[in-house]
Amino acid sequence: ANDQKQTALGISAQVYPNPVQEACTLHYTLIHAEMITIELVNTDGSSRLVLWQGYQKAGDHQIHFAAGNVPNGVYLCRIISTYQS
Repeated sequence: ANDQKQTALGISAQVYPNPVQEACTLHYTLIHAEMITIELVNTDGSSRLVLWQGYQKAGDHQIHFAAGNVPNGVYLCRIISTYQS
């Protein structure tokens, strides 16, 4: 599925292709400038890989991810924000 989800803080994200074969692109939108961390996590919530960590301006962003070094399995993308309204 190529569903786009938005949180109460205004972060929306979408991964294509899904499911991931060899590589994918994570598209996301921030409505506030903020420090974020984007992690690839197991289904039990354990972090496998940090894809991005740092400050980003409000707007549309994308990260290209080559999945070649990650074992086959089901993974989730977790976006952690420091924004406080």
